Amino acid sequence: MTRTLNVFISSKMVELKEERESLYKLIPTLGREGIVLHAWEFETSAPASSDPIREVYLKALKSSALYIGLFWNEYSKPRPGVRAAIKRFIGLFWSKYREPEQPNWTIDEFNRATEERIERHIYVKVVNRRKRDPRLQRFLDKQSKVISGITWKEFKTIEELVESVKRSTDDWLNKLLVSHPGADSAIFASDADDVLERTDIKLIGRDNLVNQVNSLLDQNEQVLLQGFGGMGKTRLAKEVAVQRLANGKGPVLWLRAGDENAETVFAALARPFKRHLEIAHEVGELQIQAVRHLLKESGIKLLVLDDVWNMEALPKVMKAVPRDILMLVTSRNIDSQFRRIEIRKLERQDSLELLGLYAQKNTDKNWIKDINADILCEKVGDSPYLLKVVGKTMSESASTPVDMVQRVESTSLHMLPSAESNNEMVASVIEVSLSMLYMSGQEGKEAHRAFLSFGALFAPSATPELMALVMGENESAVNKMLYELQKLGLADEERKPGESVAYNIHELAYSYARPRSSDEQRGRVLDACLAYMKQHERLSEGDFAALLPMLRNLQGAAKWAFQDKERYAQGKKLTEMLFVGAGRGGILDLLGLASESKELMEMAAQAAAEAKKSEDRRDWQGNQGVGDQQRGDVEQAIEDHEKALNKGLVRKFMDRFLRTSRKIHDLSNEGKTLSNLGIAHRSKGEFEHAIEWLQRALAIHEAINDLQGQADDLTNLGVIYSDLGRFNEAIDYLQQALVLHSTIPDRRGVGADLGNLGIAYKNLGQHDRAIDCYQQALAISREIKDRRAEGNHLGNLGNIYNELGETKQAIDYLEQALVIRREIHDPYGEGADLGNLGIAYKNLGQHQRAIEYYQQSLAIRRQIHDLMGEGKNLGDLGNICYISGQIDQALEYYQQARDIFVKTNVPDMVAQVDRMIARARAKR
Repeated sequence: MTRTLNVFISSKMVELKEERESLYKLIPTLGREGIVLHAWEFETSAPASSDPIREVYLKALKSSALYIGLFWNEYSKPRPGVRAAIKRFIGLFWSKYREPEQPNWTIDEFNRATEERIERHIYVKVVNRRKRDPRLQRFLDKQSKVISGITWKEFKTIEELVESVKRSTDDWLNKLLVSHPGADSAIFASDADDVLERTDIKLIGRDNLVNQVNSLLDQNEQVLLQGFGGMGKTRLAKEVAVQRLANGKGPVLWLRAGDENAETVFAALARPFKRHLEIAHEVGELQIQAVRHLLKESGIKLLVLDDVWNMEALPKVMKAVPRDILMLVTSRNIDSQFRRIEIRKLERQDSLELLGLYAQKNTDKNWIKDINADILCEKVGDSPYLLKVVGKTMSESASTPVDMVQRVESTSLHMLPSAESNNEMVASVIEVSLSMLYMSGQEGKEAHRAFLSFGALFAPSATPELMALVMGENESAVNKMLYELQKLGLADEERKPGESVAYNIHELAYSYARPRSSDEQRGRVLDACLAYMKQHERLSEGDFAALLPMLRNLQGAAKWAFQDKERYAQGKKLTEMLFVGAGRGGILDLLGLASESKELMEMAAQAAAEAKKSEDRRDWQGNQGVGDQQRGDVEQAIEDHEKALNKGLVRKFMDRFLRTSRKIHDLSNEGKTLSNLGIAHRSKGEFEHAIEWLQRALAIHEAINDLQGQADDLTNLGVIYSDLGRFNEAIDYLQQALVLHSTIPDRRGVGADLGNLGIAYKNLGQHDRAIDCYQQALAISREIKDRRAEGNHLGNLGNIYNELGETKQAIDYLEQALVIRREIHDPYGEGADLGNLGIAYKNLGQHQRAIEYYQQSLAIRRQIHDLMGEGKNLGDLGNICYISGQIDQALEYYQQARDIFVKTNVPDMVAQVDRMIARARAKR
């Protein structure tokens, strides 16, 4: 599966026609790793159109990923001809003949590309620098000073231009292909140690910047720390967070955002509060509102978004942040909504001090007075990250600054392009450190191999267990290799609560290693990811320690596999492990990563289509629908299910089925999708449609003798008839389902059927039979360790004992259920249990305690937008106020409940509340 990216070649000068043509031929040859480049240049690419030429240009520019601007001495578009020259000369003295200057379209397009945040590369032909238009020179000088990293390059010949564009484009593709994963969970920090590791070295040379940031935050400004990689933006942000915590201006919520989308960032922000599933089940504006409520309730004073790459996600995240919460963002990009502080290289004296701290074993030298140390700092651009690498390398190898200067200078002659066009010493410094490591002995050679293995990974982080699988080594040996890299500053150990230990390398080091890896090596990483996932595939949400630090590698491996038809089967297997259908324990589902799950399903469906796997494509589309349904986007779920059934032709299905013989697998897929459509329509309250789809699904599953499909359809039909109050019909379907689930056998299905039978019997007043069903279901859920089902059955037992007046027994079951709901982060179940505990304590006459439970339940129901539950809580609060003689308060609660039931169109509940209101008014 490939991506096509447009490259916009911007130059209108006739004198540069040959240069433009050479780039037009060159660009399509430069793509790699599933990326195809298409060159857009007006003379050859502009379509026939009635639109103005300018609109054609700008439309093409907006759809491009890279802008290439070609310049020479002129600034404005020159006017041809002698007459134009005479007019221009006369116009200097006589305004009547003065014509407005024609715009420089190349510079205009550059500015538009800047607005659209498109990568920009500038090349200037050297003709005669002294004759270069001063305005053009000012423009070029301005770009050299811009912190966004634009460096213009000069060329004399077409050959020089081609070579320069090759290097810059390869550099750009390298940055594009390097992933910048965000953290899966934010850090809620109430103490400095929560954000600052004890191994962090003293912050040097940034005191003024720290004070400036704190001052702006104190003035309620939102602040952006912007600068190149390796300049210490993250370390500076940590220092600010630590100082604010120490001064009582916390707590702080810290998240490395990376290039994740807004929905993934929202889930990560919610995870420390165990609310990620609740957030993931919302979409659009409702999700933004839910995150805003969560952040407001959390009590945080400062939100730090570190290493933001996805600038499209940032405005959505900002929208979800309450106004009284400050924001501090670190990024290489520009966003005008923030007060921007540029993080530049260190002052020389500070660089020398930092170098001395890292090279601490060489205590016999005073680096501040060493001229070679000064030269070394200049060579590495006074970059804190590169100073760390050279300093630690000097420390471990007992080298001197003059040794390092000589090595860096000699290595830079044959280095590959780094990921930073503005800092070409990155690759040289890393290469020096690696070569010295390699020459240090066998352990160094192995550590060198481990570092290069990071380049084949799909994210710059790995557990020792995964690295062992990739390298074919035992885990103990790999740990030693990683420790050697850590001593040189080439890798860092990362320990997070609830996760396995992982090692990561700096993004600059990753950018060095990645182009040095091959597809064959990435194939080994894919195999390792499959093996890794196989070892950890049967996990519940509480057991994700080994998978959390590996999630981006696993996702990246699946996406990479889908780029090649030959690897489709491996991508399919890994994707199935990551997402085994909503509700069945897939890691993406349980982590609340709904948008990432959907993206993976879309890629899988596209890859299946390209591999001509039509049945797989329908499966993936059906899974998309299930995921949308779980998130509460039922309309989208129905649309996805109908796509899986040939774009909505399901109503003609039975006629086709009777006339046509089909492959069993095709029928199985259609039956599954019809079942999902039934479930989706039930979510919308469209019960008759739901029954229709499920009956059609049942007919298919019976025809192909799919017992599992039949049993699940019968269960769902029983639940719908129970929703309709037709309990005898519900019991009939559920008993049939119970027989089939027992035959398969499917213990989870048996437990679900028994629980649903218990609900039906309870509604028919057959309490003993209901309790017996609940108890059997509870025993099965404990046997198969299904905590969610266990919580449901305990809650149901609490409800029925409440009805029977056995209140103490009810409270015992409800409190057990509540423990589980909180453990597995089930806000819907938690809200229900709290409400039912309120009823229990009301029955005991403990009204104040009952009100406390109702209020807790009401707060949760409002957070998760459970209107029916909210209405019931308000009605219960009204009742207890009525009993307590607080009639006015009761009427207020009743009216709020009535408004909700009117809004949700539940006439029976409206009528019930009307009777309560009439009773209360009569008593008043």
